[in-house]
Amino acid sequence: AGALGARAEVDAAAEKRPHCKTVKKQTTCPACCYDGRGVVPCLDVDACARKAPQSHGGRFALFLAQLGPPRWPWLTFLGDMRTQADATMASMNASSVDIIVLMLPVDIQRLDSYHRRHLEAHRAKLREVHWSLPPTLEWYPSYWRPGQTSGWCGPQDLIRLHVLGFEDYHAVAFFDQDVQLQGDLGPALRCASAGYFLSTSGGAGEPLNVGFFAVRPNRRLLLAAERFADNMTFSIKTGWGGIGFEP
Repeated sequence: AGALGARAEVDAAAEKRPHCKTVKKQTTCPACCYDGRGVVPCLDVDACARKAPQSHGGRFALFLAQLGPPRWPWLTFLGDMRTQADATMASMNASSVDIIVLMLPVDIQRLDSYHRRHLEAHRAKLREVHWSLPPTLEWYPSYWRPGQTSGWCGPQDLIRLHVLGFEDYHAVAFFDQDVQLQGDLGPALRCASAGYFLSTSGGAGEPLNVGFFAVRPNRRLLLAAERFADNMTFSIKTGWGGIGFEP
C-alpha cells in the first residue's frame, strides 16, 4: 500500500510537469552531425542496430544519477522509463532491461522510506558509487569548493562516468532526470552494443549533450578517465588538458 501511495503521489506530480511533445521521426538532417572538423553524415542508428552482433537476447540497463539528498516528489519520469524499458525488452527479446540509479553512500543514507518505495514500485535498482569527481582530479573552479551542492556542474556530470564500469551489461544508456522517454530504445542499445558511443549534440557551446548517451561498458574506459584526470586542469578556451573538443 505504501509503494502504491508513493507511486500515485509522484505520478500526480509528473502530470503537472511539462511533458515533451511527441514528434515525428526525422530521417534527414543535412547539418546535424559534426566530427570536430566539419559537418558529416549522421550515423544511421537503425542500420547500425541491424548489424550488431547481439541481435537478440542480452542484458541492458538504463541509468539515472542522484547527487545530493533527493527532494520529493523525485524522479517523476521514472514511470515512463519503466514503461519504455519493458516495451524495449519485449521488442528486443532481451533477457533484461534494468533501471539503475547511481548515488554516493552519504546520499543513500538520506533516502526516506517513500523514496525507496518509489524505486520499488518501478523496479529500479540502487547502486552505490564512491566518487562524483575522479579521485585523481585536483582541479575545480575558483568559485567552487568540494562538497558544495551547487555552483558547478562537474560532480553531476562526471558521476555518470561510472556507467562505463558495468560490464555485466551488453550496452547501457544514461539519461538526465528531466528526460521523458517516449519510444523504443532498442536500436540505440543494439547499436551501442556493437561498440558505438551514441549521444546528441550540445546546446550551449559544448560539443555533446551528456543528458543522454549510450555505450558498451568497458571498465578500462572508466580507469582511463580516472588516469586522464590525474594532474588535469581545465580552461574555457582550450578545454581539459588543452585538447579542446578532441575525444
